[in-house]
Amino acid sequence: MILVAGVAGCISKKEDKKEESAVPEVQTPAMPRNFERAVPPVMMTDPQERADYLVTHFWDKFNFRDTMYCHAPDITERAFVDFIALFPHTSSFSRISEGVNKLLDAAEVENVMYTYFCSKAEHYLYDPNSPMRNDEYLIPFLEHIVNSSKVMDVYKIRPRYQLDLA
Repeated sequence: MILVAGVAGCISKKEDKKEESAVPEVQTPAMPRNFERAVPPVMMTDPQERADYLVTHFWDKFNFRDTMYCHAPDITERAFVDFIALFPHTSSFSRISEGVNKLLDAAEVENVMYTYFCSKAEHYLYDPNSPMRNDEYLIPFLEHIVNSSKVMDVYKIRPRYQLDLA
């Protein structure tokens, strides 16, 4: 009798284990594969002209709806650094503003992406410990934030103050 109860207990434990293993594992979304950068036309040979083109078309192939890019700094943050590294090579400040506006306009489709790129701009262009710090390059980012209809007024206070200081 005790043996039967012991065997029955083992069988029920095996069935419990089967039920537990029957529950599917939660799969995490796949990380983004890569970021395809824009390539200037072959006929553009002047470095400044190429930089102008790249600044305004850098993010053309980027999927701003895929928020997993925020968790892939080797792709997204690296691309952002490459983007702002082009700024000194452009022909004018208006080209930089145009490129930043295109980036942030596209990023506005996802609040997470917009916030991500704005925070990266502050990190690289405003942080005193950043080797890329440049108040002038930060201005288009701040202006976009202040003028954006998607950013709540309370979140515009700091950028307005930073603009006043720049």
